[in-house]
Amino acid sequence: MGDWGIAIELGILFGLLGLGVFVGSLVAATHRRSLIRREAALADLLVTNQRRAPMPTDHSCAPRLVLGQAVLGCDH
Repeated sequence: MGDWGIAIELGILFGLLGLGVFVGSLVAATHRRSLIRREAALADLLVTNQRRAPMPTDHSCAPRLVLGQAVLGCDH
């Protein structure tokens, strides 16, 4: 079984790697489509990283401050 054992182990290794790449690509594509859909729903909001937001030329609505924060962590 010597040579076949190595071939089987390498086949399993590359098969699992291929499966991981395939499933990861599907999950990433789904996530990307979800982000695009959610960003499109909020496209009318002014997003800036300036200290002062540009003043709107039309005064049809009062300005509102919206603040968001995120904390990301990873322990290995």
